[in-house]
Amino acid sequence: MGGTARGRRNLVASGGLADNGDLAILADTKPNGSGGCANLAIDPIESVLHVSGATITDVALAGGNSPIGGSVYDDFRFTPLVNASGNVAFTAKLTGLVPTTAVFLWDGVTTTTVVQQGDFSPQTGGSFVRFSDVAFANGDVVFVKSKFKGTTNKEGVIRFDPTSSSVQTNADTPPTPFVGAAYRAFGDLLGVSHDGAQVALVPKVKDGAPPTGKEGVLRCAE
Repeated sequence: MGGTARGRRNLVASGGLADNGDLAILADTKPNGSGGCANLAIDPIESVLHVSGATITDVALAGGNSPIGGSVYDDFRFTPLVNASGNVAFTAKLTGLVPTTAVFLWDGVTTTTVVQQGDFSPQTGGSFVRFSDVAFANGDVVFVKSKFKGTTNKEGVIRFDPTSSSVQTNADTPPTPFVGAAYRAFGDLLGVSHDGAQVALVPKVKDGAPPTGKEGVLRCAE
């Protein structure tokens, strides 16, 4: 979805900032001309917006059509993210013919689906079941932290470029200094390098040296 953004932005909930100063923001919006008393009778619509200088553009609106046929955006998850090309990655819950949650990429004209719940993950042998964090880099590289079903790999971080590759899953062996360790869970994605070649994440591990439960910060390179 493109075009000029709606008029009044009542509440900015969160936003991402790119190197070039572009913003991607999640906000409640109302149509132009909805000020004054009439404004009270109009419910705000949750919107993902792209801001470049003084230009504000709709990326996605709750109730608007998604790229997944027969489904519309219901609400948006996480902070929308923008890279130096002005492209926006965002996560939305959908209703309609295909009720699901998916990660999307907007390139200024077209919105495409990066991954949706139920998609098969060749890196884990199972399917994506719940997304819990997303990171975005230049070159439209998207990192998604997800839980999986139908596999012993229950959680992990997958990189899309646009094909998918595994960063780490709980079936992988943690690096030194963890000895005889296994991943228990993954915390937030702390950040990514500008080129998308490296990502920092926070895993929880269990190993043989007391205390057996540990948490650390890993930098994973492509």
